[in-house]
Amino acid sequence: MRWLPWAVLVATVAAGGVALWMDEGGALGPRVSRATFRSGTVLRASGNPSVGKAETCDLWGLPTTGYPQNCRLEVRCRSRTIYGERADIGYAQCEVADGIVLSADESALDDDDPDVHYDRATGRVVVREPGSWEVELALE
Repeated sequence: MRWLPWAVLVATVAAGGVALWMDEGGALGPRVSRATFRSGTVLRASGNPSVGKAETCDLWGLPTTGYPQNCRLEVRCRSRTIYGERADIGYAQCEVADGIVLSADESALDDDDPDVHYDRATGRVVVREPGSWEVELALE
């Protein structure tokens, strides 16, 4: 399979860290990467984010081949995805080392998804829909 300049992440299998990608020609294929998975709880929720304080959430992160958005994140709180709910959104500028997402920031982009800031070292994630709601998570 020949990979073209861009590809869209369409599914992730957590156990093996295998991501299923679709290239611009519509071809599907796996790429091996080290998926980041961390659980945590809501420290703070303001506005109307449809998640509450102390609710359990999960963060998934996966490096991608895009530039400058070189990773894709998804933040799920119970059955609600508050960041990266569709396969075509959730991309951010990230610091990646050895295939692991160390930090991410998507606050400067004007796109269809909320802003996100993730820092592995501090164990914090902030997801914000400017002018509407904000959620801060403490990760384990």
